[in-house]
Amino acid sequence: MTTTPPTTAGTSIRLRAPLWTRVYNVLFGLLWCGLLVTFAVRAPHGDAPIAAGMLVFGVLLIGSNLRLGVTTTTDRLTIRNRLTTTTLTRQDVEGFRAGPAPNQGLPLTYCAYALTTQGRVIPLTVTARPGLRRPPQHVHDDIDLLQRWLADIRRP
Repeated sequence: MTTTPPTTAGTSIRLRAPLWTRVYNVLFGLLWCGLLVTFAVRAPHGDAPIAAGMLVFGVLLIGSNLRLGVTTTTDRLTIRNRLTTTTLTRQDVEGFRAGPAPNQGLPLTYCAYALTTQGRVIPLTVTARPGLRRPPQHVHDDIDLLQRWLADIRRP
């Protein structure tokens, strides 16, 4: 996880997937797209639309993985998940917690969640990590970092 830890109330936080994960996504995407383009060029004309559809799906999937992130500013929290981007003000955020990650395709995967004052629970997909029976320490470290950001405004 790439992070910029806060030191004062004005410092921002940026959570991103680890560098090796982002590099793997790009390399796998290039290989995937290269193989599909080769197949589409050499395949009989009836099979080319299938390869084109798989190519589009691959580009969308790799792109959505690269956009994952959480960014804070002095008074805003921006959550970029695979299909959505949510921006909340600091006053709208009630807290953070860990729980099973939604739609990860892997059992026993955990992530952090943002809890809002309106009752919404928003997953922070970039924090998702596998864990056997409980969330791994990485998820708790990210939650602690975000809780410190949230606590900066609530100090008397």
